[in-house]
Amino acid sequence: MKNIEEEIAKLIFKYAHNKRSADTAFINKLIELLIEYYKVEGYVNDAYLSDLQGEYLCAYDFYEKRIFIDYEKLFSEVMKSVEEEKKAGVLVTSDYIYHKICLFFLNSIAHELYHAKQYKRVDKRKNDLEKELLKLSFEGNLLIKQAEKEGRKLNPTEVQFVTSLGKAETIPGYYNALPSERMAQISTLKLGSIISKILNNKDLTDYSDLKVEKSKMVGYMEGECPSAYILSYHNKLKNFLGLTTDAEENYDLNMLHFEEIAQKLQVSDEDRFYYGLCVSEDLLTNQIDKYNKMVKKLVDKK
Repeated sequence: MKNIEEEIAKLIFKYAHNKRSADTAFINKLIELLIEYYKVEGYVNDAYLSDLQGEYLCAYDFYEKRIFIDYEKLFSEVMKSVEEEKKAGVLVTSDYIYHKICLFFLNSIAHELYHAKQYKRVDKRKNDLEKELLKLSFEGNLLIKQAEKEGRKLNPTEVQFVTSLGKAETIPGYYNALPSERMAQISTLKLGSIISKILNNKDLTDYSDLKVEKSKMVGYMEGECPSAYILSYHNKLKNFLGLTTDAEENYDLNMLHFEEIAQKLQVSDEDRFYYGLCVSEDLLTNQIDKYNKMVKKLVDKK
Protein backbone atom coordinates (compact mmCIF):
# COMPACT_ATOMS: atom_id res chain seq x y z
CA MET A 1 0.00 0.00 0.00
CA LYS A 2 1.39 3.41 -1.01
CA ASN A 3 2.36 5.69 1.87
CA ILE A 4 1.22 9.11 0.63
CA GLU A 5 3.16 11.00 3.30
CA GLU A 6 6.38 9.34 2.16
CA GLU A 7 5.51 10.08 -1.49
CA ILE A 8 5.04 13.77 -0.65
CA ALA A 9 8.36 13.77 1.24
CA LYS A 10 10.11 12.19 -1.77
CA LEU A 11 8.65 14.86 -4.06
CA ILE A 12 9.85 17.67 -1.79
CA PHE A 13 13.29 16.08 -1.36
CA LYS A 14 13.68 15.69 -5.13
CA TYR A 15 12.99 19.39 -5.73
CA ALA A 16 14.98 20.71 -2.77
CA HIS A 17 17.96 18.42 -3.42
CA ASN A 18 18.12 19.63 -7.03
CA LYS A 19 17.65 23.24 -5.88
CA ARG A 20 14.40 23.60 -7.81
CA SER A 21 11.57 25.85 -6.65
CA ALA A 22 8.03 24.55 -6.69
CA ASP A 23 6.79 24.73 -10.29
CA THR A 24 3.67 23.68 -12.20
CA ALA A 25 4.79 20.04 -12.36
CA PHE A 26 5.40 20.06 -8.58
CA ILE A 27 1.98 21.59 -7.91
CA ASN A 28 0.16 19.12 -10.17
CA LYS A 29 1.87 16.11 -8.60
CA LEU A 30 1.28 17.48 -5.10
CA ILE A 31 -2.45 17.96 -5.80
CA GLU A 32 -2.66 14.43 -7.21
CA LEU A 33 -1.12 13.01 -4.02
CA LEU A 34 -3.24 15.16 -1.70
CA ILE A 35 -6.48 14.19 -3.46
CA GLU A 36 -5.59 10.57 -2.77
CA TYR A 37 -4.43 11.37 0.77
CA TYR A 38 -7.64 13.15 1.73
CA LYS A 39 -9.84 10.82 -0.37
CA VAL A 40 -11.58 13.73 -2.10
CA GLU A 41 -11.92 12.29 -5.58
CA GLY A 42 -15.08 13.86 -7.01
CA TYR A 43 -14.68 16.95 -4.82
CA VAL A 44 -11.77 18.46 -6.78
CA ASN A 45 -12.25 18.60 -10.53
CA ASP A 46 -9.62 21.14 -11.57
CA ALA A 47 -6.78 23.31 -10.32
CA TYR A 48 -5.85 26.69 -11.79
CA LEU A 49 -3.02 29.16 -11.35
CA SER A 50 -4.80 32.46 -10.86
CA ASP A 51 -4.41 36.00 -9.50
CA LEU A 52 -6.53 36.05 -6.35
CA GLN A 53 -7.95 39.20 -4.79
CA GLY A 54 -7.10 40.33 -1.30
CA GLU A 55 -4.73 38.30 0.87
CA TYR A 56 -5.82 34.88 -0.40
CA LEU A 57 -2.93 32.66 -1.51
CA CYS A 58 -5.15 29.75 -2.56
CA ALA A 59 -8.89 29.11 -2.61
CA TYR A 60 -11.35 26.24 -2.93
CA ASP A 61 -14.54 26.78 -4.94
CA PHE A 62 -17.16 24.51 -3.40
CA TYR A 63 -19.64 24.94 -6.26
CA GLU A 64 -17.26 24.29 -9.16
CA LYS A 65 -15.01 21.97 -7.10
CA ARG A 66 -11.92 23.86 -8.20
CA ILE A 67 -8.68 24.85 -6.51
CA PHE A 68 -7.21 28.27 -7.33
CA ILE A 69 -3.55 28.95 -6.61
CA ASP A 70 -1.87 32.36 -6.74
CA TYR A 71 1.69 31.23 -7.53
CA GLU A 72 3.30 34.67 -7.46
CA LYS A 73 1.72 35.56 -4.14
CA LEU A 74 2.66 32.20 -2.60
CA PHE A 75 6.28 32.51 -3.68
CA SER A 76 6.48 36.13 -2.52
CA GLU A 77 5.01 35.20 0.88
CA VAL A 78 7.44 32.36 1.57
CA MET A 79 10.45 34.47 0.52
CA LYS A 80 9.24 37.26 2.82
CA SER A 81 9.23 34.72 5.65
CA VAL A 82 12.78 33.65 4.77
CA GLU A 83 13.98 37.28 4.84
CA GLU A 84 12.37 37.78 8.25
CA GLU A 85 14.22 34.72 9.57
CA LYS A 86 17.51 36.06 8.23
CA LYS A 87 16.94 39.39 9.98
CA ALA A 88 16.15 37.50 13.20
CA GLY A 89 19.55 35.83 13.01
CA VAL A 90 18.43 32.39 11.84
CA LEU A 91 21.06 30.51 9.82
CA VAL A 92 19.34 30.16 6.45
CA THR A 93 21.05 27.79 4.02
CA SER A 94 20.06 27.26 0.39
CA ASP A 95 18.94 23.72 1.30
CA TYR A 96 16.66 25.13 4.00
CA ILE A 97 15.18 27.70 1.59
CA TYR A 98 14.29 25.15 -1.11
CA HIS A 99 12.79 22.78 1.45
CA LYS A 100 10.81 25.62 3.00
CA ILE A 101 9.43 26.81 -0.35
CA CYS A 102 8.12 23.31 -1.09
CA LEU A 103 6.75 22.92 2.44
CA PHE A 104 4.99 26.30 2.26
CA PHE A 105 3.33 25.31 -1.03
CA LEU A 106 2.32 22.01 0.60
CA ASN A 107 0.72 23.71 3.62
CA SER A 108 -1.16 26.25 1.50
CA ILE A 109 -2.50 23.82 -1.12
CA ALA A 110 -3.27 21.09 1.43
CA HIS A 111 -5.30 23.65 3.39
CA GLU A 112 -7.68 24.11 0.45
CA LEU A 113 -7.93 20.39 -0.25
CA TYR A 114 -8.76 19.91 3.42
CA HIS A 115 -11.76 22.18 2.84
CA ALA A 116 -12.85 19.75 0.10
CA LYS A 117 -12.55 16.97 2.69
CA GLN A 118 -14.68 19.01 5.09
CA TYR A 119 -17.47 19.45 2.54
CA LYS A 120 -17.34 15.71 1.90
CA ARG A 121 -17.73 15.14 5.65
CA VAL A 122 -20.79 17.36 5.72
CA ASP A 123 -22.28 15.42 2.79
CA LYS A 124 -21.40 11.89 3.82
CA ARG A 125 -20.78 11.65 7.53
CA LYS A 126 -23.28 11.10 10.33
CA ASN A 127 -23.76 14.04 12.68
CA ASP A 128 -20.89 14.44 15.12
CA LEU A 129 -19.12 17.40 16.70
CA GLU A 130 -16.91 18.13 13.70
CA LYS A 131 -19.81 17.97 11.25
CA GLU A 132 -21.93 20.27 13.44
CA LEU A 133 -19.14 22.85 13.58
CA LEU A 134 -18.53 22.57 9.83
CA LYS A 135 -22.24 23.15 9.17
CA LEU A 136 -21.93 26.32 11.23
CA SER A 137 -18.87 27.42 9.21
CA PHE A 138 -20.51 26.66 5.85
CA GLU A 139 -23.96 27.93 6.82
CA GLY A 140 -24.22 30.36 3.90
CA ASN A 141 -23.08 27.88 1.24
CA LEU A 142 -25.27 25.12 2.67
CA LEU A 143 -28.29 27.44 2.56
CA ILE A 144 -27.68 28.01 -1.16
CA LYS A 145 -27.26 24.27 -1.71
CA GLN A 146 -30.50 23.51 0.16
CA ALA A 147 -32.41 26.08 -1.88
CA GLU A 148 -31.10 24.53 -5.11
CA LYS A 149 -32.14 21.09 -3.87
CA GLU A 150 -35.64 22.45 -3.22
CA GLY A 151 -35.70 23.99 -6.69
CA ARG A 152 -36.07 27.56 -5.45
CA LYS A 153 -34.13 30.82 -5.27
CA LEU A 154 -33.03 32.40 -2.03
CA ASN A 155 -35.47 35.00 -0.77
CA PRO A 156 -34.11 38.58 -0.29
CA THR A 157 -33.47 38.07 3.43
CA GLU A 158 -31.55 34.84 2.81
CA VAL A 159 -29.52 36.59 0.10
CA GLN A 160 -28.63 39.33 2.59
CA PHE A 161 -27.61 36.70 5.16
CA VAL A 162 -25.34 34.86 2.70
CA THR A 163 -23.85 38.13 1.41
CA SER A 164 -23.17 39.35 4.95
CA LEU A 165 -21.38 36.13 5.83
CA GLY A 166 -19.25 36.47 2.70
CA LYS A 167 -18.26 39.99 3.70
CA ALA A 168 -17.53 38.84 7.26
CA GLU A 169 -14.84 36.49 5.91
CA THR A 170 -12.75 39.57 5.06
CA ILE A 171 -12.63 40.38 8.80
CA PRO A 172 -9.49 38.66 10.22
CA GLY A 173 -11.08 38.04 13.63
CA TYR A 174 -14.08 36.31 12.05
CA TYR A 175 -12.15 34.38 9.38
CA ASN A 176 -9.57 33.01 11.83
CA ALA A 177 -12.27 31.95 14.31
CA LEU A 178 -14.23 29.88 11.77
CA PRO A 179 -14.09 26.22 12.88
CA SER A 180 -13.48 25.13 9.27
CA GLU A 181 -10.46 27.43 8.97
CA ARG A 182 -8.81 26.56 12.27
CA MET A 183 -9.35 22.81 11.74
CA ALA A 184 -7.90 23.01 8.22
CA GLN A 185 -4.96 25.12 9.42
CA ILE A 186 -4.04 22.90 12.37
CA SER A 187 -4.45 19.67 10.37
CA THR A 188 -2.38 20.77 7.40
CA LEU A 189 0.37 22.29 9.55
CA LYS A 190 0.55 18.93 11.35
CA LEU A 191 0.95 17.27 7.96
CA GLY A 192 3.83 19.65 7.25
CA SER A 193 5.42 18.60 10.54
CA ILE A 194 5.05 14.91 9.64
CA ILE A 195 6.69 15.50 6.24
CA SER A 196 9.55 17.45 7.86
CA LYS A 197 10.20 14.54 10.23
CA ILE A 198 10.23 12.05 7.33
CA LEU A 199 12.76 14.31 5.60
CA ASN A 200 14.78 14.26 8.84
CA ASN A 201 15.04 18.04 8.63
CA LYS A 202 15.32 19.24 12.23
CA ASP A 203 15.12 22.96 11.42
CA LEU A 204 11.95 22.60 9.38
CA THR A 205 10.45 20.22 11.94
CA ASP A 206 11.01 22.77 14.71
CA TYR A 207 9.55 25.50 12.50
CA SER A 208 6.49 23.34 11.62
CA ASP A 209 5.87 22.28 15.22
CA LEU A 210 6.02 25.92 16.33
CA LYS A 211 3.45 26.90 13.68
CA VAL A 212 1.13 24.11 14.88
CA GLU A 213 1.25 25.28 18.49
CA LYS A 214 0.74 28.92 17.46
CA SER A 215 -2.27 28.04 15.31
CA LYS A 216 -4.01 26.44 18.29
CA MET A 217 -4.05 29.79 20.12
CA VAL A 218 -5.55 31.83 17.28
CA GLY A 219 -8.80 33.39 18.44
CA TYR A 220 -8.25 32.68 22.13
CA MET A 221 -5.58 35.36 22.60
CA GLU A 222 -8.20 38.04 21.93
CA GLY A 223 -10.19 36.76 24.91
CA GLU A 224 -12.71 34.95 22.73
CA CYS A 225 -13.82 31.35 22.42
CA PRO A 226 -13.56 30.98 18.60
CA SER A 227 -16.54 28.70 17.95
CA ALA A 228 -18.70 30.63 20.42
CA TYR A 229 -17.77 33.87 18.65
CA ILE A 230 -18.85 32.48 15.25
CA LEU A 231 -22.06 31.04 16.65
CA SER A 232 -22.91 34.35 18.34
CA TYR A 233 -22.11 36.31 15.15
CA HIS A 234 -24.37 34.10 13.01
CA ASN A 235 -27.21 34.12 15.51
CA LYS A 236 -27.13 37.90 15.98
CA LEU A 237 -27.08 38.38 12.20
CA LYS A 238 -30.05 36.05 11.73
CA ASN A 239 -31.89 37.79 14.54
CA PHE A 240 -31.18 41.22 12.98
CA LEU A 241 -32.48 40.02 9.60
CA GLY A 242 -35.55 38.41 11.15
CA LEU A 243 -34.51 34.83 10.34
CA THR A 244 -34.69 33.95 14.05
CA THR A 245 -36.55 35.51 16.96
CA ASP A 246 -34.16 35.05 19.88
CA ALA A 247 -30.43 35.11 19.14
CA GLU A 248 -29.38 34.73 22.78
CA GLU A 249 -31.61 31.72 23.43
CA ASN A 250 -30.48 30.04 20.20
CA TYR A 251 -26.84 30.73 21.10
CA ASP A 252 -27.24 29.13 24.54
CA LEU A 253 -28.99 26.06 23.09
CA ASN A 254 -26.39 25.56 20.37
CA MET A 255 -23.38 26.01 22.66
CA LEU A 256 -24.97 23.56 25.10
CA HIS A 257 -25.45 21.16 22.18
CA PHE A 258 -21.76 21.43 21.18
CA GLU A 259 -20.60 20.92 24.76
CA GLU A 260 -22.90 17.91 25.27
CA ILE A 261 -21.43 16.24 22.19
CA ALA A 262 -17.89 17.10 23.34
CA GLN A 263 -18.52 15.58 26.76
CA LYS A 264 -20.14 12.49 25.27
CA LEU A 265 -17.12 11.97 23.00
CA GLN A 266 -14.73 12.79 25.88
CA VAL A 267 -12.98 15.37 23.73
CA SER A 268 -9.40 15.87 24.90
CA ASP A 269 -7.86 19.21 25.85
CA GLU A 270 -5.83 19.03 22.64
CA ASP A 271 -8.97 18.61 20.54
CA ARG A 272 -10.77 21.47 22.26
CA PHE A 273 -8.20 23.76 20.64
CA TYR A 274 -8.67 21.95 17.32
CA TYR A 275 -12.44 22.50 17.39
CA GLY A 276 -12.19 26.01 18.82
CA LEU A 277 -14.32 25.11 21.85
CA CYS A 278 -14.13 27.08 25.08
CA VAL A 279 -11.10 26.24 27.22
CA SER A 280 -10.22 26.98 30.83
CA GLU A 281 -7.85 29.80 31.73
CA ASP A 282 -5.35 27.23 33.05
CA LEU A 283 -5.44 25.26 29.81
CA LEU A 284 -4.85 28.39 27.72
CA THR A 285 -2.02 29.50 30.04
CA ASN A 286 -0.38 26.08 29.67
CA GLN A 287 -0.64 26.32 25.89
CA ILE A 288 0.90 29.80 25.88
CA ASP A 289 3.73 28.58 28.14
CA LYS A 290 4.34 25.61 25.85
CA TYR A 291 4.58 27.88 22.82
CA ASN A 292 6.88 30.39 24.56
CA LYS A 293 9.23 27.60 25.67
CA MET A 294 9.45 26.37 22.06
CA VAL A 295 10.25 29.91 20.88
CA LYS A 296 12.95 30.29 23.55
CA LYS A 297 14.47 26.95 22.59
CA LEU A 298 14.73 28.06 18.96
CA VAL A 299 16.17 31.47 19.90
CA ASP A 300 18.75 29.87 22.20
CA LYS A 301 19.77 27.51 19.39
CA LYS A 302 20.92 30.44 17.21
